[in-house]
Amino acid sequence: MSDVSGTSASTPAGDRPFRLIVHIGAGKTGTTTIQQTLRQSTAQLDEARTLYLGLMLELGAPKIYPWQAWQKIEAFLKLDKAKAAAQMEEVLRKTIAKARKDGYRQAIWSNEVFLVRSRVILSVLQNLAADGIDVDVVAFVRRHDAWARSAYVQWALRHKTNAGPLENFAAYLKRRPIVFAKALGPWKAAFGPKLLLRNLDAVGDSLKELLAIAGLDVADFGLTRRNESASMETLALHAIYNSQFDKKVPITRWVAAMGGSPVPSDKTVETFLADLLPTPQELEGVKESCAEDREQLDAWLAEGGQPPIETKPLDHRPVVVDGGKMTAALTHIVMRQSERLLALEEKLASLTPVAEQNPPETTMPSPRPARAMPSSSHGEAPVFAISTGRSGSTLVQRILNCHKDLVVWGEHYGFLGGLAQSYAAMTSPDQKLFPRSAAANKGPDMLLPTLQDPAVAIEWVNPWSAAEYVDQLRSFISGYFGGRLAQGQRWGFKEIRYNSLPVLRMLHELYPAGRFVFIRRDIEEVTRSKIAAFVKETRWSTMAPHKQQEQVKKFITETEEHYKVYGDFMSRYPGLGIAVDFELLDANPKQVIGETLDHLGLDAARFDWSLADQVIGSVITKTKRDPEIMKLVRQVMASLKSTGT
Repeated sequence: MSDVSGTSASTPAGDRPFRLIVHIGAGKTGTTTIQQTLRQSTAQLDEARTLYLGLMLELGAPKIYPWQAWQKIEAFLKLDKAKAAAQMEEVLRKTIAKARKDGYRQAIWSNEVFLVRSRVILSVLQNLAADGIDVDVVAFVRRHDAWARSAYVQWALRHKTNAGPLENFAAYLKRRPIVFAKALGPWKAAFGPKLLLRNLDAVGDSLKELLAIAGLDVADFGLTRRNESASMETLALHAIYNSQFDKKVPITRWVAAMGGSPVPSDKTVETFLADLLPTPQELEGVKESCAEDREQLDAWLAEGGQPPIETKPLDHRPVVVDGGKMTAALTHIVMRQSERLLALEEKLASLTPVAEQNPPETTMPSPRPARAMPSSSHGEAPVFAISTGRSGSTLVQRILNCHKDLVVWGEHYGFLGGLAQSYAAMTSPDQKLFPRSAAANKGPDMLLPTLQDPAVAIEWVNPWSAAEYVDQLRSFISGYFGGRLAQGQRWGFKEIRYNSLPVLRMLHELYPAGRFVFIRRDIEEVTRSKIAAFVKETRWSTMAPHKQQEQVKKFITETEEHYKVYGDFMSRYPGLGIAVDFELLDANPKQVIGETLDHLGLDAARFDWSLADQVIGSVITKTKRDPEIMKLVRQVMASLKSTGT
């Protein structure tokens, strides 16, 4: 086997071998937080000469095989074992060799699937270790009853992973028993003390512990917390919704719409949820049934100086559903559905022949002219590509335009921003100056055909109501961006000036079926590129050092604020937006493009992949990488983190 350890006769004896840290879970011990935080911390990891390899070697590794994508684990597991091992070892050896050459001292690979599906990866890692690679395997375990409760909530209530009726806790546990020790057995046999087993209940924070194992400081990393505990009200809504189906139901379906068979109403919400969630007695039963597994784990934990698994009774979470919160949530759902029904009614009305809508007049016409509102469609599904500057939005725009059914226009000075301000004011539930509906608008009666009452207050007299303004605004936007399109084509645009919630909210409310693509890029790279593109070289060189620092700080903070807006919007309106990371698009274009097309509801068969390859292969813009600017950007970023600003 070729040597990838980086050591040779000419290597100083004091040099440490390359270290490979393999994190194998278990699931529900903070794995997603670890993976997302590392994925979004390229700059901090580079500073520490550490490489993150992703879930399936899709990051920091040469792209050699199709399975090198985070969602391709099943494709890899279906390979012949010998073929899979050979391919994985080839990728790892080439990755480590290049990493050593580039000055990296270690790499982190995280995928909880390999805790159980370990046969192939074990042989590969043992080969690497035999060649001098310092392989450490990190695994976290937690008390069985707490893990069982968390797993049930995630994979039975929120994501319905079984076909048939919604399972209660006992049925779920029977289908998916807990086997930590059985899964860890082969790892312990292969790596002995190099299996760094940690008790999550004792260490508290798996991300912090993993970073400490890697010699990294958690304070340098922005925490990306995922899968937070859901409230009882949220769990009740998930359970009620999923109980309507006898098939598997992903959480995305729950987010997108409410529907299905009627839900039995012979139980209160609390009783319904309590019958599903584990009782204290059932959780005690988990501890008893897992005694042998726990005994083995405790022995291994003791070898590493770790405390044993906790066995005192787990704190019981009483099922108390806040009626007010449930009412508020259900009211919101009903209002959203009412808006969708209204949109369908208006769409149907627009298809009714004009003669039926306006029968012949049999009396003298009123002096007030009849209103002829432009038709509009709430069913339109435009695509809004939103980004901060210098983050790859033009590349994404070009790629989206490779689809035969979509036209994505470019920037337009953000002219919808001003309209969004008036829209927000008119539609605010607190405003009392502007007439809300056509029936409430008395303005035309006051001024048409002329002023009717010389003393009447006319400060806020308007020809149209807020509701009519909304229709006119929608009609204008649709006509502007969609007026030249062929029948059946969808329109969209990309813009770097719509990085605020008011304009995003307006676009969503005008087009409920619209979809958002939020383009992000490593903040360090965005800042560097903004300096090169927006600040002329001659001007930059003459700026005082403190002015340069202020400019860098401005670019960094504005980009962070924009990314926060994207996150807030996607949290507030789940299922409407997708984040496209430039680095992932560059590394795995087909994967990212496929996910984006799926999010937008576009047929992949209508996408011109050949044209997209040409787009990706061509260099659109290229800004100069100045080492001094990069150094300054990193210094300012470090300063902002240290001060918490």
